[in-house]
Amino acid sequence: MKNGLEEEFFMKRLFSRFKGNLLIVVMIAALLVACSNNANSNNGKNSADESGNKKEVVRVTMDSDIDNLDPFAFKSDAAQMVVDATYETLVDVETTTNSDGTIIANTEKVIPNLAEYTISEDGKVVSLKVKSGATFTNGDPVTAETVAFSIKRGLDPQFYSALLWNIISLTDAKQVKVAGDSVEITLKEGTPMTEKVLPLALNVVMNPEVTEKNATSDDPFAAGWYKKNILGTGPYELSKWTQGVEYRLSPAAKYWNKEKLKNDGVLVKVVPDAKQRLALLKQKAVDVAIGLPPKNLAELKEDANIKVYDFPSTNTNYLVMNNQTKPFNDPKVRQAVNLAIDSNNLIKNVLYGFAQPLTSPVPEGMPTHIDVIEKEAADIEKAKELLKKAGVEGFETDLYVNSSRTEDQQVAVWIKDSLAKIGVEVNINQVSDAAYRENQQSGNKMPMFIEYWFSWVNDPFFQMFWMFNSSNAFTNMAKYKNPEVDALIKQGMHELDESKREAISHKIQQMIAEDAPIAFLYQRNYVVAANKDIKGMNRWPDQHLRFHTLYK
Repeated sequence: MKNGLEEEFFMKRLFSRFKGNLLIVVMIAALLVACSNNANSNNGKNSADESGNKKEVVRVTMDSDIDNLDPFAFKSDAAQMVVDATYETLVDVETTTNSDGTIIANTEKVIPNLAEYTISEDGKVVSLKVKSGATFTNGDPVTAETVAFSIKRGLDPQFYSALLWNIISLTDAKQVKVAGDSVEITLKEGTPMTEKVLPLALNVVMNPEVTEKNATSDDPFAAGWYKKNILGTGPYELSKWTQGVEYRLSPAAKYWNKEKLKNDGVLVKVVPDAKQRLALLKQKAVDVAIGLPPKNLAELKEDANIKVYDFPSTNTNYLVMNNQTKPFNDPKVRQAVNLAIDSNNLIKNVLYGFAQPLTSPVPEGMPTHIDVIEKEAADIEKAKELLKKAGVEGFETDLYVNSSRTEDQQVAVWIKDSLAKIGVEVNINQVSDAAYRENQQSGNKMPMFIEYWFSWVNDPFFQMFWMFNSSNAFTNMAKYKNPEVDALIKQGMHELDESKREAISHKIQQMIAEDAPIAFLYQRNYVVAANKDIKGMNRWPDQHLRFHTLYK
């Protein structure tokens, strides 16, 4: 209707302007009809694959919109999914298909994609041999020079990607060299994490000529241009984007690996309100709904027309206690808080079963995980005893909650009730997202607040480095500091012997559990709802839906 009204309005304007020459009006109108039909053939109709099977457009709804399309920048989930769809990574992870047709990516098995790779025995030299025939969507070839350029661009401190390269000791562009059709990276130290960092969605190839063309003296890597534009190597192009409304991903005409794409494109509707997303799914106005609340997901499991895909996850949800302020500077107080909270109650009443208890700083599903925290039920008497030993049998404190996160608000109420049983009076303060983030990074304004952490790299030392190393002021939310833990994390990050690395990880998990810098809550599942005719649902390590496998 909207498009039809716009066309009618335009034709009236056209006739008014050229009413003295009917021939001009007829000619322009005919041209408009031809263009309209051509556009509809690309965007409205479905195509077929080489075997003649019809491919259809998959319709998705989610709450976030595109904010930054530069592959190396920090971005919204929506923007990251668009980058995943329009760029290829250097290497990828192997997938397996379950009996129900779901596709699961295996983080422990890395396979070639734009490049084949080898890592030296000491872990210090990475060789990437570029695959012949891979191209950008404008037809330009992917070469060793473009791969080297992309890695060097990703090392610039303005980009999020630099943090991930730095963690495997790639910090300087001089460590990256071209050798024929290969790129050689020389790391300062070997680490088992290298093989897991290579497939990340941040490690894509960008076109140096296009970058140079759109660069400025103040922006030599064209970050401003890439924020709103794409020239990728992936199966889709961003053909339409109405900010705050919807965007369309269409098959890239010059994509080099056409067998990979299972649909005729994706239309994503941006709908911040969860109730509206739910209604669209039930009305079959969309095929897939992302980010529905647990209560709605539980109800949808009873709907015969909809399938709820419930994947276990390493998503770590926890209560932050500021370890540098009283009374949370005392481990006994922090242990008491942990003992007072019954995670199973939270999972049942707030998550509706779409989670599991968090029993370690290394979540279940991550290598070297061991259970180091009892999560059977709250132990109120033991918690009271610990507070008595700490000399703070009763106290008042503030729990801050992000007003944009409904789930956290509900969790906060349960925490308040739980801590009241051990004599701790909790005041819940809901603040805006901006105020929440500002308070979070400004120091000691929030004695307690709710957070989550999800590691794209499924590695225990990656997880513990960001969450518990004292040098990471912005991600070690609890301001936890234990020099022995810091030293062991550093040792484990670069230990190549698997059994030694596992032993180090186990020791750290036990030490952190004893120090209790946070209250361990739950691992929230990755859950997506779709109409039952959708096939090819998938789970990738970063928990961003890959559109190219979906079809109906």
